[in-house]
Amino acid sequence: MAIITITEILALVIVSLYLGFIFSGLISYRIKTAYDYMHKRRFDSRDFWFAVLVAAPGVILHELAHKFVGLAGNVTPPISLLTALAGPSVNLILWLGAAYILKKKHNVKRKTTAVLSLTAFINKWLFIFNMLPIPPLDGSKVLFGLIGIIS
Repeated sequence: MAIITITEILALVIVSLYLGFIFSGLISYRIKTAYDYMHKRRFDSRDFWFAVLVAAPGVILHELAHKFVGLAGNVTPPISLLTALAGPSVNLILWLGAAYILKKKHNVKRKTTAVLSLTAFINKWLFIFNMLPIPPLDGSKVLFGLIGIIS
């Protein structure tokens, strides 16, 4: 049995590319000139790949956390709850970790600041979105897991 399947790898790549596209205009990899600010934004492949590389760890680690916590055996309400919380917990850690470094470190290079800022932003939204209690999002599974434990 494979730890991760080709289908899962393909899904992770597609989601990483999609999120990279969504966030590619948020923080630019290159230094902007006055000309850049005065003209319409065009697709910049460097910004896209930069956003993909920053988004990919949050996506991949989120899904791997679900997978490895879910290997715990019998599906009971507590295991379901922990499995559902595992992914968003990774995004929360990445968000708060990047934000903490940005706040505490003052002599950080421009590119490092861009990576940390985008990491914090993307993982904040991945956490918030995934914790919405709407099926099939993780938040609904957390809610149902809590209800199963309580009842």
